[in-house]
Amino acid sequence: MKKIIQIIMLLITTITFGQVPPELISFRAIALNSGGSPVTNTTIAIKFSILEGSASGTVIYEEVHHPTTDANGAYNLRIGEGTATTGTFSTIPWDSAAKYLKLSQDITNGTTFTVVGQPTQLVSVPYALYAKNALHVPVNSIETVNTVYEDLRLYTDVAPNKVIYVKGYYKEADGGDGFFIYRENENMPDNGGIYIQPNTANAHQGGDSSIKGRWVRQYDGYINAMYFGIMKYPDVYTAPYSTISNSSRIQTAIDYIADSRNPNSSTPNVPAPPHYSQQRGALALYFPSGHYYIDQPIVLKSEVHLIGEQGTLFEVAFGKDYPYMFEIPEGPVTRLCVENLQIDLGGERKQNPTTAGGFHFGARFVGGDTRFGGGVWGCSFKNIRITSANGNGIWLEGGEHSPGNNPGALDNQYLLFERVWIIRTSVNANCLKITGAINTTTFLQCNFEIPYVYNTDTVLTPVELGTNILITAVGDYSPVNGAVVSFINCATGGHVLRGFKIVNAENVTIDNCWIEDTEIAIDIQNSEGINILNSRFVNAAGVGSLLGASLPQGQGKCISVLDSHVTIERNFVQITDPNNVKLTEGELFIMGIGNNNVINSRNNCFHDIRQSETFGITEHEEIKNIHAWNYLGTANEWKSGLELSAKKVVLINKGINKPIDRINSSINSGETIFIRAEESDITFNAWNPVNELTGRNIYLGGPASVTLQQGHAAMFMKLDGVNNKERCVYQLVSIY
Repeated sequence: MKKIIQIIMLLITTITFGQVPPELISFRAIALNSGGSPVTNTTIAIKFSILEGSASGTVIYEEVHHPTTDANGAYNLRIGEGTATTGTFSTIPWDSAAKYLKLSQDITNGTTFTVVGQPTQLVSVPYALYAKNALHVPVNSIETVNTVYEDLRLYTDVAPNKVIYVKGYYKEADGGDGFFIYRENENMPDNGGIYIQPNTANAHQGGDSSIKGRWVRQYDGYINAMYFGIMKYPDVYTAPYSTISNSSRIQTAIDYIADSRNPNSSTPNVPAPPHYSQQRGALALYFPSGHYYIDQPIVLKSEVHLIGEQGTLFEVAFGKDYPYMFEIPEGPVTRLCVENLQIDLGGERKQNPTTAGGFHFGARFVGGDTRFGGGVWGCSFKNIRITSANGNGIWLEGGEHSPGNNPGALDNQYLLFERVWIIRTSVNANCLKITGAINTTTFLQCNFEIPYVYNTDTVLTPVELGTNILITAVGDYSPVNGAVVSFINCATGGHVLRGFKIVNAENVTIDNCWIEDTEIAIDIQNSEGINILNSRFVNAAGVGSLLGASLPQGQGKCISVLDSHVTIERNFVQITDPNNVKLTEGELFIMGIGNNNVINSRNNCFHDIRQSETFGITEHEEIKNIHAWNYLGTANEWKSGLELSAKKVVLINKGINKPIDRINSSINSGETIFIRAEESDITFNAWNPVNELTGRNIYLGGPASVTLQQGHAAMFMKLDGVNNKERCVYQLVSIY
């Protein structure tokens, strides 16, 4: 059985004015024998047949080639240069019907041909070949006009399928040049870029509705922003173009792409947008290198891909200010991609600095209809640098998780931010602000900072009292914000009060990150499932050995924890000058505030032993009446005992004057709890190891009770397994 492992057809033609264009189709393939192995370094016979109308249609052209394969069995040909056996290549009527290409081969270089695969439709007819037949005129006689902006709409000599070449949008060779075909039955709205409706009276007032047909731009691959008359500096401030809104033209291009990808409207009682295109190719809006001034916010939409180059810069237009440069509409926005952009928000201008932010992804219901969700879903943002931000660089604004509200309805979710660098310039803004519901979002190799400050002995800049990354809830429900947000190989700092502030949040991971020059590197409040792993803290507590700290001496800390559950493992802590006297002034690695924290910290490394100081990991608890949560007996069983959450190092104050019958803890089987009698002796009562019926869950290894003297400690290990009614037990391991 014949097999094909690769057939690549490249339809390549060239139009050269003043001479006859080459009418050829480039073709590359690999020849295989009947066993599926490449036929290498061999002269073979190849036959091309062009069929009319269908895969079984009439052969209107046929030619034979005798190529020699290379060491991989590959060969290259140009259809149109072979020995014709049927028809003439130059007279093929490309515009009359669909054309199919059939490939046959004889690997012995004879005349016994075997068909390879199935005939393939030529879905993209080479432009020069098509135009030559459609116009019935020589290709080199295609008419030209100077610009889209001044001349194309005014062009009066229209005819069905007429092709015209436009030299530029506003001026020759400005990137807006290209070929247009006149389609007399086309009725798509004039968008100033792909569809142009004639207006013989005024080229600048859009199309004349009384004129039938449209000029349709011919393009392949990315949509160049220049096609829509989007301007770079200095043209954007040059008469007569200075009155044209760059943002409105960008929005028109975005709407064209979005409508092409989304033919059906998801908004109740709103008609579907014009379905501009059935194509599923690279509908990306491409911005060549240059300086683009943005005069009003741009609304990003589903399926849109904005892509720039290394030198593509968007800047807030002079004399303009607005909340955010990029926003989203109501409802979910999916498969949005933005990459390779520099964004200057104008916050550092000496005259009239702006207050603009970068991206605002505000999740909202469509028309208030709660049947539809909102926010950005499954989108990516790559290679973006945002500078001079007096507003938030990025604000992911989700909905509120609260009783009676669908928690997933207004999530920003399944997002990737990769190599995004944000520099803010206002203490009242954040580089990254996350509020409300967010889910499964990753920040990879991103940087969040304020402008770099280097303090010397003669020039002292105090710490800026802001926060680079803020993650918090919308309402007061606790915790209400988010699930699974990861910062991987990211950096933050810049002589600032806080790198991270995390409030009322869940499942936030900071892994392999670099945090430098902060008073409090990570401030965590009322949150659960916070993981700080494999990261490096440099001058991160009270700005280390650097100058300019704003907090009183001894109040800096790498990690501050209030009413939260945090895991801190395998981090490294360093300062610039280990001999600095500030190391002895009480700056902490971890500060636990209050008595309601679970802080699991281990395997961290320190430049100097004094940097390892912590406070609040050891918690105080009291003996009290607790519910037998894991007891399968009486539903409302209460015992005297310890309610420890996941705390692993506890000092026991007396509390009620009863022995300890039970421990309630959320640690897993195999984990241990260190317990010390702090104020007085405490007694533990044992469960029944054969048939526990009372709600006790402490196994003492034989004795009915054990008394721990004041100042002494015991270690318990949690074990799973059911003993009649009790599903877990705490085994006494040792007494100190």
